Amino acid sequence: MSLMSIEIKILVDSYCLICRFIHRGGKIWMNIAIQKRVLWLYHRYGMTREEIIEYVKWKFKCQRKNYKFNPEKSCLETYVLNFTYFTLLTMVRQCKNHEAGDGKEMPFSQLTDYETIKTIGQTIDSFERQGIEGLINGDNPEDILMGKQLMETATEHFGNSDLSAILGLKDKRTEAMRLGLDYDSYRKRLQRKLNQFRSILNDDGYGLD
Repeated sequence: MSLMSIEIKILVDSYCLICRFIHRGGKIWMNIAIQKRVLWLYHRYGMTREEIIEYVKWKFKCQRKNYKFNPEKSCLETYVLNFTYFTLLTMVRQCKNHEAGDGKEMPFSQLTDYETIKTIGQTIDSFERQGIEGLINGDNPEDILMGKQLMETATEHFGNSDLSAILGLKDKRTEAMRLGLDYDSYRKRLQRKLNQFRSILNDDGYGLD
């Protein structure tokens, strides 16, 4: 089996373990602590287990944990359990920090109602050069490449539909109806994703704090 195949298998197996730890607890204290935080996120923010799973999987992949796993030091189950636990601790802390009002909003994170923007077209490609909405300044090739990479990160995190709604390319009320959600629930979902994305950008060195 090639090195790449081993790392992919570790990633797939880790995703399965993350789903297991989020969906059902175990008897050890860390499993119980994970479930308490899952319930806190649900009752406080309406965050579903599926949303939490996607975020933990995203962080695992972003941090390249499947490349860093050493089977000689730990079994994969313990490795992923620890990662899931500490990621949930971070999620709760970020939510509490946001409630305390110490966060700085990103340029495109003001979830006000406005008409769909007509002048820039109906795709997110128009935001690529500036790295979404002014997060990248400059026209040199390195800046343009950084803007493209940032858009790829945003698209993978939000998905095309939610990102388009955030940027005003889709009407949020219409999108909420399409998904079968009430409008307030959909806005909360977008805001949760924005808060998570802000953390990702800070971790990547964009310095939004």
